[in-house]
Amino acid sequence: MIQKILKREDADKLFHREAMLFELDDGVLASKAEELFGEDAVTFVRKLSRGGAYMNQPFPPACNHCIEYLTLNGFRHAASYRNLELLRDGAKEKAASSVTSTESGKAEQTLTGPVSASYDTEN
Repeated sequence: MIQKILKREDADKLFHREAMLFELDDGVLASKAEELFGEDAVTFVRKLSRGGAYMNQPFPPACNHCIEYLTLNGFRHAASYRNLELLRDGAKEKAASSVTSTESGKAEQTLTGPVSASYDTEN
């Protein structure tokens, strides 16, 4: 699964590397998108997709072997979903690493930014 934040340009390059022709459009197999971005990202795109804007099946309903694929826009949505997961996970890791254990076993908050100035309330 992708472990770095992707820019649009990166996602587009990845799409074009993995895409194949389905009828008139290029697309990436849903199973490949799941490998890249995770099942939750593809489920998100599946819920968003209306009228084949983001996800489609070739030759419906006559197709006996329909395979789901993501369009370029659907692929971008899946990549965005994964970016948000990575940001969320990174924020959780950062928060967890800012709390360290002291020798006595008590949790101590570690300062990670500038110390705020104290204000004189007499003036």
